[in-house]
Amino acid sequence: MEPVLDVLRKMRGVTGVRLDYVVRIDLRPKPEASDPSTAYLTIDDEMVARHPILTAAAPADPEEAEKRGPFNSNFIMDSQTVFYAWTYSKDCRAGKYGRKLYFKLTSHYIGQKMIDHMAATMEATLRNLTYKKKEEHQIYQTVTGVLGFVHPRTGQLYHLVLHQCIHIPHLTHHLLCPMQVRVNDVTINEVPKFIRPDPSPNTHSIIATEQGTDQQVALSLQLKGVTLYLPVLTVSKNEFESGDYPRIELTNEHLEWDPTTTTYEWQEEAMTNYEGNIVASDDTASRGRRLIINSLSTSGLSTKIAADVTDDLNFSDVLESYINVSTLDAISSQASKPIDSETLSKRWNIPLDRAKKTILKTTQ
Repeated sequence: MEPVLDVLRKMRGVTGVRLDYVVRIDLRPKPEASDPSTAYLTIDDEMVARHPILTAAAPADPEEAEKRGPFNSNFIMDSQTVFYAWTYSKDCRAGKYGRKLYFKLTSHYIGQKMIDHMAATMEATLRNLTYKKKEEHQIYQTVTGVLGFVHPRTGQLYHLVLHQCIHIPHLTHHLLCPMQVRVNDVTINEVPKFIRPDPSPNTHSIIATEQGTDQQVALSLQLKGVTLYLPVLTVSKNEFESGDYPRIELTNEHLEWDPTTTTYEWQEEAMTNYEGNIVASDDTASRGRRLIINSLSTSGLSTKIAADVTDDLNFSDVLESYINVSTLDAISSQASKPIDSETLSKRWNIPLDRAKKTILKTTQ
Protein backbone atom coordinates (compact mmCIF):
# COMPACT_ATOMS: atom_id res chain seq x y z
CA MET A 1 0.00 0.00 0.00
CA GLU A 2 3.00 2.31 -0.07
CA PRO A 3 2.07 3.67 -3.55
CA VAL A 4 -1.34 4.62 -2.13
CA LEU A 5 0.28 6.54 0.71
CA ASP A 6 2.62 8.27 -1.74
CA VAL A 7 -0.42 9.67 -3.54
CA LEU A 8 -1.95 10.97 -0.31
CA ARG A 9 1.34 12.53 0.85
CA LYS A 10 1.28 14.72 -2.25
CA MET A 11 -2.27 15.97 -1.55
CA ARG A 12 -3.34 18.60 1.03
CA GLY A 13 -6.55 18.84 3.03
CA VAL A 14 -8.71 21.90 3.76
CA THR A 15 -6.38 23.01 6.57
CA GLY A 16 -3.20 22.37 4.57
CA VAL A 17 -2.30 19.11 6.29
CA ARG A 18 -1.14 16.20 4.14
CA LEU A 19 -4.03 13.86 3.41
CA ASP A 20 -2.23 10.77 4.64
CA TYR A 21 -3.42 11.78 8.13
CA VAL A 22 -6.88 10.54 7.06
CA VAL A 23 -5.65 6.93 6.96
CA ARG A 24 -3.28 6.92 9.93
CA ILE A 25 -3.67 4.02 12.35
CA ASP A 26 -4.35 6.06 15.50
CA LEU A 27 -7.79 7.67 15.60
CA ARG A 28 -6.76 9.97 18.44
CA PRO A 29 -3.47 11.90 18.56
CA LYS A 30 -1.02 10.98 21.29
CA PRO A 31 -0.77 13.44 24.23
CA GLU A 32 1.99 15.98 23.65
CA ALA A 33 3.43 15.21 27.08
CA SER A 34 4.38 11.72 25.94
CA ASP A 35 4.91 12.62 22.28
CA PRO A 36 7.24 15.67 21.99
CA SER A 37 7.82 17.54 18.74
CA THR A 38 11.40 16.30 18.66
CA ALA A 39 10.09 12.85 17.76
CA TYR A 40 9.23 14.06 14.23
CA LEU A 41 11.60 14.79 11.38
CA THR A 42 9.39 17.46 9.79
CA ILE A 43 6.52 19.74 10.74
CA ASP A 44 4.37 17.94 8.17
CA ASP A 45 4.95 14.62 9.95
CA GLU A 46 3.91 16.16 13.27
CA MET A 47 0.78 17.74 11.75
CA VAL A 48 -0.23 14.37 10.25
CA ALA A 49 0.13 12.74 13.67
CA ARG A 50 -1.76 15.47 15.58
CA HIS A 51 -4.61 16.51 13.25
CA PRO A 52 -7.95 15.59 14.88
CA ILE A 53 -10.11 12.90 13.29
CA LEU A 54 -12.76 12.58 16.03
CA THR A 55 -14.54 15.23 18.07
CA ALA A 56 -14.39 15.33 21.86
CA ALA A 57 -17.83 13.66 22.01
CA ALA A 58 -16.61 10.44 20.35
CA PRO A 59 -16.82 7.26 22.47
CA ALA A 60 -13.65 5.83 24.03
CA ASP A 61 -14.03 2.46 22.30
CA PRO A 62 -12.00 2.62 19.04
CA GLU A 63 -14.26 0.24 17.11
CA GLU A 64 -17.39 2.17 18.06
CA ALA A 65 -15.73 5.49 17.27
CA GLU A 66 -14.54 4.13 13.90
CA LYS A 67 -18.12 3.26 12.97
CA ARG A 68 -20.11 6.20 14.32
CA GLY A 69 -17.81 9.11 15.09
CA PRO A 70 -18.69 11.90 15.53
CA PHE A 71 -15.90 13.12 13.28
CA ASN A 72 -14.16 16.46 12.97
CA SER A 73 -15.74 18.59 10.22
CA ASN A 74 -12.42 19.15 8.44
CA PHE A 75 -11.72 15.41 8.55
CA ILE A 76 -15.09 14.68 6.91
CA MET A 77 -14.23 16.89 3.93
CA ASP A 78 -10.71 15.50 3.70
CA SER A 79 -12.02 11.94 3.88
CA GLN A 80 -14.30 12.65 0.92
CA THR A 81 -11.27 13.88 -1.04
CA VAL A 82 -9.47 10.64 -0.25
CA PHE A 83 -12.50 8.69 -1.38
CA TYR A 84 -12.35 10.12 -4.89
CA ALA A 85 -8.85 8.71 -5.29
CA TRP A 86 -10.35 5.21 -5.61
CA THR A 87 -13.78 3.73 -6.13
CA TYR A 88 -13.12 0.21 -4.92
CA SER A 89 -15.71 -0.50 -2.24
CA LYS A 90 -19.43 0.13 -2.80
CA ASP A 91 -20.32 0.41 0.88
CA CYS A 92 -18.01 3.42 1.18
CA ARG A 93 -19.76 5.42 -1.53
CA ALA A 94 -22.79 6.59 0.43
CA GLY A 95 -20.78 8.61 2.91
CA LYS A 96 -17.77 8.98 0.62
CA TYR A 97 -15.75 7.59 3.51
CA GLY A 98 -12.14 7.60 2.32
CA ARG A 99 -10.70 6.28 5.58
CA LYS A 100 -12.90 3.20 5.47
CA LEU A 101 -12.04 2.70 1.81
CA TYR A 102 -8.30 2.75 2.56
CA PHE A 103 -8.54 0.03 5.17
CA LYS A 104 -10.75 -2.07 2.92
CA LEU A 105 -8.11 -1.78 0.21
CA THR A 106 -5.44 -2.79 2.70
CA SER A 107 -7.48 -5.78 3.83
CA HIS A 108 -8.12 -6.83 0.23
CA TYR A 109 -4.53 -6.65 -1.02
CA ILE A 110 -2.47 -7.59 2.03
CA GLY A 111 -5.05 -8.84 4.54
CA GLN A 112 -5.29 -12.30 6.11
CA LYS A 113 -7.58 -13.67 3.40
CA MET A 114 -5.18 -12.61 0.66
CA ILE A 115 -2.20 -14.09 2.54
CA ASP A 116 -4.09 -17.37 3.03
CA HIS A 117 -4.94 -17.41 -0.66
CA MET A 118 -1.33 -16.79 -1.69
CA ALA A 119 -0.11 -19.51 0.69
CA ALA A 120 -2.61 -22.01 -0.71
CA THR A 121 -1.53 -21.14 -4.26
CA MET A 122 2.14 -21.67 -3.42
CA GLU A 123 1.41 -24.98 -1.70
CA ALA A 124 -0.48 -26.21 -4.74
CA THR A 125 2.38 -25.15 -7.02
CA LEU A 126 4.98 -26.88 -4.85
CA ARG A 127 2.98 -30.10 -4.80
CA ASN A 128 3.14 -30.24 -8.58
CA LEU A 129 6.90 -29.70 -8.76
CA THR A 130 9.31 -32.60 -9.10
CA TYR A 131 13.07 -32.86 -8.66
CA LYS A 132 15.18 -35.44 -10.43
CA LYS A 133 18.79 -36.09 -9.55
CA LYS A 134 21.21 -36.58 -12.41
CA GLU A 135 23.04 -39.29 -10.51
CA GLU A 136 22.46 -40.93 -7.17
CA HIS A 137 26.15 -40.98 -6.27
CA GLN A 138 28.99 -38.75 -7.35
CA ILE A 139 32.63 -39.82 -7.08
CA TYR A 140 35.20 -37.07 -7.46
CA GLN A 141 38.95 -37.43 -7.79
CA THR A 142 41.67 -35.60 -5.90
CA VAL A 143 44.09 -34.21 -8.46
CA THR A 144 46.94 -31.79 -9.04
CA GLY A 145 45.83 -29.04 -11.40
CA VAL A 146 47.47 -26.14 -13.20
CA LEU A 147 46.04 -22.74 -14.12
CA GLY A 148 47.58 -19.84 -16.01
CA PHE A 149 47.84 -16.30 -14.67
CA VAL A 150 49.09 -13.28 -16.62
CA HIS A 151 50.62 -10.62 -14.40
CA PRO A 152 48.78 -7.35 -15.18
CA ARG A 153 51.88 -5.14 -14.83
CA THR A 154 54.64 -7.27 -16.36
CA GLY A 155 52.66 -9.43 -18.78
CA GLN A 156 54.51 -12.51 -17.47
CA LEU A 157 52.59 -15.79 -17.67
CA TYR A 158 52.77 -17.90 -14.50
CA HIS A 159 51.65 -21.48 -14.04
CA LEU A 160 49.72 -21.80 -10.77
CA VAL A 161 50.01 -25.32 -9.39
CA LEU A 162 47.29 -26.57 -7.04
CA HIS A 163 47.78 -29.88 -5.23
CA GLN A 164 45.15 -31.99 -3.47
CA CYS A 165 42.25 -30.42 -5.35
CA ILE A 166 38.87 -32.01 -5.96
CA HIS A 167 38.01 -32.31 -9.65
CA ILE A 168 34.31 -31.55 -10.20
CA PRO A 169 33.72 -31.63 -13.99
CA HIS A 170 30.39 -29.77 -14.07
CA LEU A 171 31.68 -26.66 -12.25
CA THR A 172 32.23 -23.72 -14.59
CA HIS A 173 34.70 -21.95 -12.29
CA HIS A 174 37.35 -22.85 -9.74
CA LEU A 175 36.89 -22.54 -5.98
CA LEU A 176 39.96 -21.86 -3.84
CA CYS A 177 40.04 -22.62 -0.10
CA PRO A 178 41.86 -19.71 1.62
CA MET A 179 42.94 -21.84 4.60
CA GLN A 180 44.49 -24.49 2.35
CA VAL A 181 46.46 -21.77 0.58
CA ARG A 182 47.53 -19.98 3.75
CA VAL A 183 48.95 -23.11 5.42
CA ASN A 184 51.28 -23.30 2.41
CA ASP A 185 52.84 -19.96 3.47
CA VAL A 186 50.90 -18.04 0.83
CA THR A 187 49.43 -14.70 1.91
CA ILE A 188 45.93 -13.66 0.86
CA ASN A 189 45.11 -9.95 1.22
CA GLU A 190 41.40 -10.04 0.47
CA VAL A 191 40.51 -6.45 1.48
CA PRO A 192 39.91 -4.30 -1.65
CA LYS A 193 42.22 -1.35 -2.28
CA PHE A 194 39.44 1.25 -2.08
CA ILE A 195 38.61 0.19 1.48
CA ARG A 196 42.16 0.15 2.81
CA PRO A 197 43.37 3.48 4.28
CA ASP A 198 46.91 2.79 3.02
CA PRO A 199 46.64 0.66 -0.16
CA SER A 200 49.75 -0.70 -1.85
CA PRO A 201 50.45 -2.89 -4.92
CA ASN A 202 50.17 -5.92 -2.62
CA THR A 203 46.72 -4.92 -1.35
CA HIS A 204 43.87 -7.11 -2.65
CA SER A 205 46.37 -9.69 -3.89
CA ILE A 206 47.66 -13.20 -3.31
CA ILE A 207 51.34 -13.01 -2.36
CA ALA A 208 53.24 -16.20 -3.27
CA THR A 209 56.83 -17.23 -3.94
CA GLU A 210 57.99 -18.26 -7.39
CA GLN A 211 59.14 -21.89 -7.37
CA GLY A 212 62.92 -22.31 -7.18
CA THR A 213 63.53 -18.67 -6.23
CA ASP A 214 63.01 -16.29 -3.33
CA GLN A 215 61.06 -13.85 -5.49
CA GLN A 216 57.57 -12.99 -4.26
CA VAL A 217 54.85 -12.37 -6.81
CA ALA A 218 51.62 -10.42 -6.22
CA LEU A 219 48.67 -12.05 -7.99
CA SER A 220 46.15 -9.21 -8.25
CA LEU A 221 42.58 -10.04 -7.25
CA GLN A 222 39.56 -8.45 -8.92
CA LEU A 223 35.93 -7.84 -7.99
CA LYS A 224 32.75 -8.96 -9.72
CA GLY A 225 29.94 -7.35 -7.78
CA VAL A 226 31.03 -8.07 -4.21
CA THR A 227 32.79 -11.35 -5.03
CA LEU A 228 36.57 -11.33 -5.32
CA TYR A 229 38.22 -13.55 -7.91
CA LEU A 230 41.53 -14.27 -9.59
CA PRO A 231 41.46 -14.12 -13.42
CA VAL A 232 43.01 -17.35 -14.74
CA LEU A 233 43.28 -19.19 -18.04
CA THR A 234 43.60 -22.77 -19.23
CA VAL A 235 47.04 -24.35 -19.54
CA SER A 236 47.68 -27.27 -21.88
CA LYS A 237 49.70 -30.31 -20.83
CA ASN A 238 52.41 -29.52 -23.39
CA GLU A 239 52.74 -25.94 -22.12
CA PHE A 240 53.15 -27.10 -18.55
CA GLU A 241 55.63 -29.87 -19.34
CA SER A 242 57.74 -27.55 -21.48
CA GLY A 243 58.99 -25.78 -18.34
CA ASP A 244 59.10 -22.46 -20.20
CA TYR A 245 57.03 -20.60 -17.64
CA PRO A 246 57.71 -19.86 -13.95
CA ARG A 247 55.59 -21.83 -11.50
CA ILE A 248 53.90 -20.92 -8.26
CA GLU A 249 52.57 -23.59 -5.90
CA LEU A 250 49.44 -22.27 -4.21
CA THR A 251 48.75 -25.43 -2.19
CA ASN A 252 51.09 -27.96 -0.63
CA GLU A 253 51.75 -31.31 -2.26
CA HIS A 254 53.05 -33.14 0.82
CA LEU A 255 51.03 -31.63 3.66
CA GLU A 256 47.93 -33.81 3.94
CA TRP A 257 44.93 -31.53 3.65
CA ASP A 258 41.99 -32.46 5.86
CA PRO A 259 39.30 -29.74 6.04
CA THR A 260 37.61 -31.57 8.94
CA THR A 261 40.63 -31.38 11.23
CA THR A 262 40.25 -29.58 14.55
CA THR A 263 43.95 -28.64 14.73
CA TYR A 264 43.43 -25.12 13.39
CA GLU A 265 40.49 -24.61 15.73
CA TRP A 266 42.65 -25.53 18.73
CA GLN A 267 45.47 -23.30 17.61
CA GLU A 268 43.17 -20.32 17.12
CA GLU A 269 41.51 -20.78 20.51
CA ALA A 270 44.91 -21.11 22.18
CA MET A 271 46.00 -17.69 20.89
CA THR A 272 43.87 -15.83 23.45
CA ASN A 273 43.29 -16.21 27.16
CA TYR A 274 39.96 -16.18 28.98
CA GLU A 275 39.88 -12.36 28.81
CA GLY A 276 40.32 -12.37 25.04
CA ASN A 277 43.87 -11.00 25.17
CA ILE A 278 46.63 -12.38 22.96
CA VAL A 279 48.79 -14.88 24.81
CA ALA A 280 52.49 -14.04 24.94
CA SER A 281 54.62 -16.12 22.58
CA ASP A 282 56.64 -17.55 25.48
CA ASP A 283 53.56 -18.43 27.53
CA THR A 284 53.36 -21.99 26.26
CA ALA A 285 51.36 -23.25 29.20
CA SER A 286 48.46 -20.86 28.48
CA ARG A 287 48.71 -20.93 24.71
CA GLY A 288 48.88 -24.70 24.35
CA ARG A 289 50.71 -26.70 21.75
CA ARG A 290 50.96 -25.48 18.19
CA LEU A 291 52.75 -28.61 16.95
CA ILE A 292 52.15 -32.24 17.87
CA ILE A 293 54.94 -34.77 17.21
CA ASN A 294 53.63 -38.30 17.35
CA SER A 295 56.98 -40.07 17.19
CA LEU A 296 60.67 -39.52 16.57
CA SER A 297 63.27 -42.09 15.62
CA THR A 298 66.96 -41.74 14.77
CA SER A 299 69.51 -44.12 13.33
CA GLY A 300 73.25 -44.13 12.67
CA LEU A 301 73.98 -42.28 15.88
CA SER A 302 76.43 -43.38 18.51
CA THR A 303 74.84 -44.71 21.65
CA LYS A 304 77.26 -42.62 23.63
CA ILE A 305 77.11 -39.35 21.71
CA ALA A 306 73.66 -38.32 20.40
CA ALA A 307 73.21 -35.47 17.93
CA ASP A 308 70.80 -32.72 18.92
CA VAL A 309 68.14 -33.52 16.30
CA THR A 310 65.87 -30.80 17.71
CA ASP A 311 68.27 -28.12 16.55
CA ASP A 312 66.61 -26.12 13.74
CA LEU A 313 69.19 -27.05 11.10
CA ASN A 314 69.35 -30.74 12.01
CA PHE A 315 65.60 -31.10 12.37
CA SER A 316 64.91 -29.53 8.97
CA ASP A 317 67.39 -31.97 7.42
CA VAL A 318 65.50 -34.85 9.01
CA LEU A 319 62.20 -33.62 7.62
CA GLU A 320 63.58 -33.03 4.13
CA SER A 321 65.14 -36.49 4.08
CA TYR A 322 61.88 -38.07 5.25
CA ILE A 323 59.64 -36.60 2.57
CA ASN A 324 62.31 -36.28 -0.12
CA VAL A 325 61.67 -32.61 -0.69
CA SER A 326 65.01 -31.71 -2.16
CA THR A 327 67.64 -34.28 -1.22
CA LEU A 328 68.24 -37.97 -0.74
CA ASP A 329 71.50 -37.53 1.14
CA ALA A 330 71.97 -39.12 4.53
CA ILE A 331 71.76 -36.80 7.50
CA SER A 332 75.02 -36.11 9.24
CA SER A 333 75.85 -33.85 12.11
CA GLN A 334 78.72 -33.10 14.36
CA ALA A 335 78.76 -34.47 17.82
CA SER A 336 77.27 -32.06 20.30
CA LYS A 337 76.15 -31.97 23.85
CA PRO A 338 73.02 -34.11 24.33
CA ILE A 339 69.88 -32.08 24.80
CA ASP A 340 68.12 -32.21 28.15
CA SER A 341 64.42 -32.75 28.71
CA GLU A 342 63.72 -29.15 29.79
CA THR A 343 65.21 -27.71 26.58
CA LEU A 344 63.28 -30.22 24.47
CA SER A 345 60.04 -29.36 26.28
CA LYS A 346 60.48 -25.64 25.52
CA ARG A 347 61.47 -26.15 21.87
CA TRP A 348 58.63 -28.49 20.99
CA ASN A 349 56.02 -27.15 23.42
CA ILE A 350 55.43 -30.60 24.91
CA PRO A 351 54.98 -31.65 28.55
CA LEU A 352 58.14 -32.33 30.52
CA ASP A 353 57.31 -36.00 31.10
CA ARG A 354 56.89 -36.59 27.36
CA ALA A 355 60.20 -34.83 26.73
CA LYS A 356 61.91 -37.15 29.20
CA LYS A 357 60.46 -40.21 27.43
CA THR A 358 61.60 -38.86 24.06
CA ILE A 359 65.15 -38.30 25.33
CA LEU A 360 65.18 -41.80 26.79
CA LYS A 361 64.06 -43.43 23.54
CA THR A 362 66.44 -41.49 21.28
CA THR A 363 69.59 -41.99 23.37
CA GLN A 364 69.37 -45.70 24.05
